[in-house]
Amino acid sequence: MSKALGDHEVVREEKSRSAKGANRRDRTDRERVVMPSEIVSMPDLTAIVAFAGDRPIARTKLEFQQFKQQVPSFVERNAAFGG
Repeated sequence: MSKALGDHEVVREEKSRSAKGANRRDRTDRERVVMPSEIVSMPDLTAIVAFAGDRPIARTKLEFQQFKQQVPSFVERNAAFGG
């Protein structure tokens, strides 16, 4: 799932010091938009929504909705007579 959501480029600043002085440069890395560990550890009723096109990936929290039971959840049949 993480792979399907894609990658993005991140620019990070690197600083170093030496006897000659300080040095700074930018480094570009590619990384997953959502890491696999983030997906596995998402809380219940949390979703990641990805739209087609050039839209950003969004995270959202869903609200639990309890529905009234319309039919029994299990009806035992008599297997000897086929139903």
